Amino acid sequence: PESWKKTYDEWMRNIRDWCVSRQLWWGHEIPAWYDAQGNVFVPKPGEPDPDPALGWTRDPDVFDTWFSSWLMPLSVLGWPEKTKDFERFYPTSVLVTGFDILFFWVARMIMAGCWFDGRVPFRDVVLHGLVRDEKGQKMSKTKNNVIDPLDMCDEFGADAVRFSLAVLSGTGKDLPFGTTRVASSRAFATKVWNAARFAITMLGDEDAPALPPFQELGTLDRWILTRLSEAIARVDASLEVFRFDEAANALYQFFWSDFCDGYLELVKPLLRDEEAPEAQKAASRAVLHHVLLDSLALLHPYMPFISCEIREALNGDGATLPVTKFPVPNPEWNDPVAAEAVDILRAAVTRIRNLRAERGLAQTAELEAGIELPAGPVAEALGPFRAMAMRVARLTRFEIAEQVEMPGAFRDRVAGAGLVVLLPVKELTVEEKARLEKELAGLDREIAALKGKLNNTVFLSRAPEDVVVKSKRQLAELIEKRNRLSGNLS
Repeated sequence: PESWKKTYDEWMRNIRDWCVSRQLWWGHEIPAWYDAQGNVFVPKPGEPDPDPALGWTRDPDVFDTWFSSWLMPLSVLGWPEKTKDFERFYPTSVLVTGFDILFFWVARMIMAGCWFDGRVPFRDVVLHGLVRDEKGQKMSKTKNNVIDPLDMCDEFGADAVRFSLAVLSGTGKDLPFGTTRVASSRAFATKVWNAARFAITMLGDEDAPALPPFQELGTLDRWILTRLSEAIARVDASLEVFRFDEAANALYQFFWSDFCDGYLELVKPLLRDEEAPEAQKAASRAVLHHVLLDSLALLHPYMPFISCEIREALNGDGATLPVTKFPVPNPEWNDPVAAEAVDILRAAVTRIRNLRAERGLAQTAELEAGIELPAGPVAEALGPFRAMAMRVARLTRFEIAEQVEMPGAFRDRVAGAGLVVLLPVKELTVEEKARLEKELAGLDREIAALKGKLNNTVFLSRAPEDVVVKSKRQLAELIEKRNRLSGNLS
């Protein structure tokens, strides 16, 4: 990682001799012998050791740990013999290790490879952080904050533990590990299970139909395949530069948001509609089957047990998943119009649901709504979704036009379009008004604190870039939330 190159260079520029011995009772014994006068003798390879009966005593110390481990990966491949393993696998490609042994091990392996073989032992070094507790403290028995990963696996499942560690594995940064984070990953694992159950129910016992040509599919199917191809590209790009955390987050966002909360929710009415054309339902079933299989392959390095189990139930070949070809982006799966249309639809439905909660309206309360959008391909693509939007968002009226006439309606912007929702005026009780005012005051304090941090030149100069970006994003979200609550109050 770029952030560790300077540290590595400093170690190498200021290198010093180090004592090769340690006063331990275990390890590689130093092959040095002393006579009665204190003269030292080190046998050459092939020479016998001196006879202790003649007064020779062996050095009581052992080699320093790094003295022998610096020969990794030379020694494990059979060096100095020219073994088949050595010829095939040396030099290796990637070393993954903790940042704390950058010099003690990484640098010394490079030295040994160059000295004994003339080639560096690896080209890429991935440095991960140290696993700490949820407060960022080093685990210690005296602090009673040690977390046993086996206990976590028993409680939350091995896949949840693996996924949590992957999500937290930013290069060279410590991993704040604990039950809260693993519980979140278990919730994601549960989401994967539930999505698979729904898909298997919808697919039935029949063999999955072949995936139709992309351009023959409906808007919703083209949208999810477009998003799948984009997700695969993001995962590939992240893995290529060893950002396992970014790849895991890309998978999480795609599977939870796009596939589960988006595609499954919107395709469910179609697949359950007995009057819908069978050809259209068959095409969507084929897309559902394909997207789920590709998602399982993408998830497999992170969640091997769940992915194999589900694929076995879905496709009957779960055991082959570890050697199944990894998904690749499909350049033909690209429909910007379908992507924009479905994104607008999803944003509108989500905003209407949120408005109900913010205004204290029941989710079953029927409302009127509309989308203001210029005439064109996107508006045309949205047209067939009118009935679906009315059913999903509980609407009595849903218009798609350049201008929607609803006097006194609430107006907002979603995904590049105008949202119009006719909301009944609701008088606030004293308690509701007090609650909103208290929430607004809390938001004002959070906004002021974040603004102060982002206006602090010391913070901006020292904080990692991703921390600054996250703080700015949090500030924007808080301001947006405050504006909404303030509008509700007024």
